[in-house]
Amino acid sequence: MLQQQKISMRTKGILLLGEEVLQQPCQIVTGALVEQYHDDILQLSACLRNFQHEQGFGRAISAPQIGIPLRIISIDLYANPNWMQQICEQNLEWKEWILEQQSQNYLLHIVNPIMTWHSEQTKFVWDDCFSLPDLMVKVQRFASVSIEFETICVKQEKEKQVLQFLPGRKLQLQQCCFSLSELLQHEMDHLEGILMIDRASKGKSIIYRDVYLKRREFFDEQL
Repeated sequence: MLQQQKISMRTKGILLLGEEVLQQPCQIVTGALVEQYHDDILQLSACLRNFQHEQGFGRAISAPQIGIPLRIISIDLYANPNWMQQICEQNLEWKEWILEQQSQNYLLHIVNPIMTWHSEQTKFVWDDCFSLPDLMVKVQRFASVSIEFETICVKQEKEKQVLQFLPGRKLQLQQCCFSLSELLQHEMDHLEGILMIDRASKGKSIIYRDVYLKRREFFDEQL
């Protein structure tokens, strides 16, 4: 969901609507592909951190948004304290590793995610996207989802970061709150080549961000 701040500029490295990779399904991640795209994957985290530094907000980014055709989402668990608590409670064997990664300011890499459950209830939300920074789109999302996924470990070796893919070792997020659920659905759509405008609800559901910010209460009443 939208944060209060207005996007005043586009962050370098993030692709915009019209780029072909944004509208194509991504490849399943393998160890060989992590090696091939090693430095690009490191840039995924850097792009989100740069956006957060420039704009003051930002919760997650998907690999295709910087031109990597792989099924990877990088998420900042500290964007919401409840998210960190949930993933640690639901993955106790990973808790120490998760906290260590986050203490080093690394993002959680959600790799090859699969939705294993979703609620029957849905909700509408005004969605926004780094790749369509001037627009807000009203979309319908499941109120809660569960996913399982693999991950990539980031290690510091001397003066460089090294990625280690952990295939077959699954983490899970079950019955997520709506703020995390709608974010995961947005980012997982990116992995299928689906943008928020493809999910636009019927009627007046696409507006300029500036217009939304001026009349936020009015538009929120339409959800």
